[in-house]
Amino acid sequence: MSIQPLISGQRQELCKRVVGGDFVKELAGNLEFVAVAAFHVDPDTAFRAFTDEMDLWWVRGPINFWSDGHRVVEVRCERGVGGRIMEVLDRPDSTDVFVRARITAWEPPDRLSWDSANDDVATEVL
Repeated sequence: MSIQPLISGQRQELCKRVVGGDFVKELAGNLEFVAVAAFHVDPDTAFRAFTDEMDLWWVRGPINFWSDGHRVVEVRCERGVGGRIMEVLDRPDSTDVFVRARITAWEPPDRLSWDSANDDVATEVL
């Protein structure tokens, strides 16, 4: 199976330099997807915005939630290894949450990783 990158030209070359290769790789029978985004802020600010303000950038919609999407009022990331990425249900101060993932690496501003609590997907943000 051949998978073509979704971007091409100058952006593709920049991404290849940043990630050191292809956007999609097959490793030991598993697919690895690579996405690259550029931000005009320092790394500390970008890391804090990504983690502390997750709910502001998380795309709303039924396919983007594991729980009852109509009940989700916030997507939240708890700091540190062992922290949860969760869907907060019904009210922002609710303790009724759906855990999406557990943080496995917390190295601000260089690295953030988590393992899904619902399937075998691991995510790493560099």
